[in-house]
Amino acid sequence: MPDTTIRSNPRDAVLAALDALARAGLAPEPARLAVLYAYFSGGDPLLRSRLDAAWAGGGTPSAALLDELHAVFVAGRPAKDPGPRLEAAAADLLELTGRAGGQVASFERLLGDATGRLGALDEPDLRDFAAGLLALTRHLAVQTAQVSLRLGETEMRLAELRRELGETHRAALTDALTGLGNRRAFERDLADLLRDRRRSARPLALVLLDVDHFKQVNDTWGHQVGDAVLRAVAARLRDALRAEDRPARYGGEEFAVLLPDMTAEAALRVCERVRCAMADRAFVLRSSGERIGTVTVSGGVAVLIEGETAEAFVARADGALYAAKTAGRNRTMLAPVAG
Repeated sequence: MPDTTIRSNPRDAVLAALDALARAGLAPEPARLAVLYAYFSGGDPLLRSRLDAAWAGGGTPSAALLDELHAVFVAGRPAKDPGPRLEAAAADLLELTGRAGGQVASFERLLGDATGRLGALDEPDLRDFAAGLLALTRHLAVQTAQVSLRLGETEMRLAELRRELGETHRAALTDALTGLGNRRAFERDLADLLRDRRRSARPLALVLLDVDHFKQVNDTWGHQVGDAVLRAVAARLRDALRAEDRPARYGGEEFAVLLPDMTAEAALRVCERVRCAMADRAFVLRSSGERIGTVTVSGGVAVLIEGETAEAFVARADGALYAAKTAGRNRTMLAPVAG
């Protein structure tokens, strides 16, 4: 229970009212502040008795009780009584401080504005009441600054977590050996592009590339040479592709490239550039200088047919790749438009 002594100093009455609201867990709303100010400054005896009863036995006045007392003892008072103007001043100041919106830098400007506006009033009670609210606002400003600091730290941590999550997501879609997308990335990109093509009917080409006799390369020269061959294919792909193209290591020694807005003829030229670049390169062992020779690739190209599923699209490109292998390897074949 608060100290219920009547305060002859209006500022002390304001501070006591603020303390009572805090004890009751209520926000310093103007109407309730006015009721408690009336109590602590020696207002209506009946109002005091109602609040004394609420505090009896360690209780606290409820928001409903304060609202009721405001309607009976404050809102209907004559104009010469400073109570309604105290309430209006409180509302004005709280509105000003509320505009800060958590921006601590604007508190001093708002406080100075409120002080100037309230200081122009003649009523001593108004100035004292304003002083009490200003003291509370300064306290809230300090608390807000602390909260802002914590929020800033939290935002930095969230940004770091978002960055880490982005890196994790990219790693989950990236082939570690070649740096290209992996099978999961290819399937995601294919689904996205097919969905877009169903709306726009724009062309989409698919290239499948496979390293010829890759098992023989691994068996003869070891997996490190095999890895170097795969990285070389990835490098030739990057050199031949546009920014919007989507290359991926499809699996093992096989690569897939999605070519948005590209015709069959243009896709064939892309595949041929990669194939020729590989055929023109001679691999040499760095450790001994021993010549390994050339490693070739075969390619299959398909262009999306209207209404075609992802599975059928990939199957046609794979059929063209198989035809290239069967025809002698180190060549590119175009899939027919029907099975």
